[in-house]
Amino acid sequence: MAGGAHRRAPDRLGERGADEERRRAGPGAGGARRGGLSAPGFARSSSCAGTARASGRLYLMSTLRSVAPVFSTSDLGRWLDHYRALGFAVERYGDEYGFAVLDGVELHVAVNPDHDPRRTAGCAYLHVDDADELYARWSAAPGGRAIPPVDASYGLREGAQIDPDGNLLRYGSPAAG
Repeated sequence: MAGGAHRRAPDRLGERGADEERRRAGPGAGGARRGGLSAPGFARSSSCAGTARASGRLYLMSTLRSVAPVFSTSDLGRWLDHYRALGFAVERYGDEYGFAVLDGVELHVAVNPDHDPRRTAGCAYLHVDDADELYARWSAAPGGRAIPPVDASYGLREGAQIDPDGNLLRYGSPAAG
């Protein structure tokens, strides 16, 4: 499997057992359902948590641990300086890649000489403890644009920060009340 995401598990049922399990599952059970979508030939095993069955073979599923969006910039130094001003610890990796980390949130950035904020800017949503406190901190930082938090109809208080490359960090905390 690509990137080592799945490891082959011993098939204790054997091919005959896998065929029997598919037969018991009935028609239409040939795909895993996720958000109303089905992946043909891939089904979660009913007998093992954290496993999946694809083409009659049993695989252990990797556990997702975190996500790190990769933003685009035309100027790596400017991007790193901006995120440092927001309070992130930043690190350059060569001349074309960088990282920013704050409170366990990790952002990546790649230099794109053809970066156009209307076409290649990115977006990430951050769940925070206090949107107003974060706005106060981030609005004092130079560069970019801070958008004050407002109460949304779905119970969150949300604000945003737009960096100099047009990348958007939306954030929200539970609304008071």
